[in-house]
This record gives sequence, C-alpha cells and structure tokens, in this order.
Amino acid sequence: MTCVLLDDELPGLQYLKLVCQQIPGLEVVRAYNDPQKFLHDAPTLDFDFAVLDIHMPGIDGLAVAEAIRGRPVIFVTGHQEYAADAFDLDAVDFIRKPLDKERFERAIRKLSTRLPAAPAAPAFARLNSAQGKILLYFDQVLLISAADGDPRDKQVTLRNGQILLKNISFTQLLALLPADQFRQVNKQTLVALKAVSYYNATEVTVDLPGGKRSIPLSETYRPGFHYKK
Repeated sequence: MTCVLLDDELPGLQYLKLVCQQIPGLEVVRAYNDPQKFLHDAPTLDFDFAVLDIHMPGIDGLAVAEAIRGRPVIFVTGHQEYAADAFDLDAVDFIRKPLDKERFERAIRKLSTRLPAAPAAPAFARLNSAQGKILLYFDQVLLISAADGDPRDKQVTLRNGQILLKNISFTQLLALLPADQFRQVNKQTLVALKAVSYYNATEVTVDLPGGKRSIPLSETYRPGFHYKK
C-alpha cells in the first residue's frame, strides 16, 4: 500500500513517517507539512490513502479530506472533539496523538479491507529467445532446463513445442513464474507441478509431449516437494 502524510508540525510528521517505514508493505509516497501544497499536488500523486492531521493553519484536515473524497483517510490528531466530523467524512479511523505504533497498525489492517484487491499476477512474461522477443505463457510451460550448448540459456518444453531462452538465470525465471505452480528440482531443471506424475526422494517423473521423463531430485530442492523420509 502507498500513502501520503500531512501534518503541519515537523516533529510529528517525521515520527509518523518513521512509524510508516516500520510497517512491512507500506510505502510513503510524499510527506507534507503544508495543506495547500498537498492539495496542489494531490491530483498528480499516485497513492492508496492519506494520513492527515486535523488542526492546521489555513486549511484543516477535515477540509483536505473533503477535497480528496474518494481516497481513504486516516486522521491522526490531538483534538478528540473532531472525531464525529471525521467519521461523517467516512474516515477509515481516528487516532489520537501521541501516535502509538500498534494502534496505527490496527488502522492499516482495517484500511486494507477497504482497498481494491491486488491485480491478478501476470499470465506471461516478455523474454529474449533464439528467435527474438517472445511472450512466454506460463500455462504452456512444462519443463525448463539448462541448454546443452550454453548453460546461461534455457531450453523450455511447452505443451506444443520448445523455445530456447537466451541468457537468463533460474533465479530470474523463478522471480517471474507463479511460485505455486513451479519447482526447481536440481541445479539445471525447473518443472511445472501440473506436469508431475509422481516423485520420490531421488527423482521426479513428468509427463511431456514425447512421453514420461524422470529427472533427478536433489536433496537441496527436496523440501519444495514436501518430501519427508
């Protein structure tokens, strides 16, 4: 999640930013101590929610929240008397200063239920092949192995053919492939779980277009198959 912060008091703003940086998965896009500057920039900022002080000179936090309606807001303020007005604006939460990290984390968890679901993982990757740029669709991949000629290249066995990927490591491939659909079985081979017929402590048997093939399963990668002796 991404957020912007607004508090006219610099010490409070710095502490709020520090708390946000300690929460995994939360990124502070910008921090403002001037509500006018924030409202000027807001239309061009990409953020999921705003954390606002209320009592500020010129424009208070309630007016700022009204101006950015449609964006979730968490108020962090020392003025309890604004609570009713804050919730009239459909604020996610209203937290009193001094800010408590655990209390703020509860507000973030509450907020996460109101944000749209994350987009689905991509179904393909654009990669370099011996024939040029290709779109490698993950659901077509059955097996990936180090190429015989150059181990920096990878031979990909598909449902309906093969592709030679150029200069890509298994680490890079694993970062692209859906983690719940692929496993590395040894230093030179990745398999699609949907292609696995059966396995034991020493090998994995996969169904390929040309028939079944047994591949050594090294001890290093055995835990990926939840194998126990």
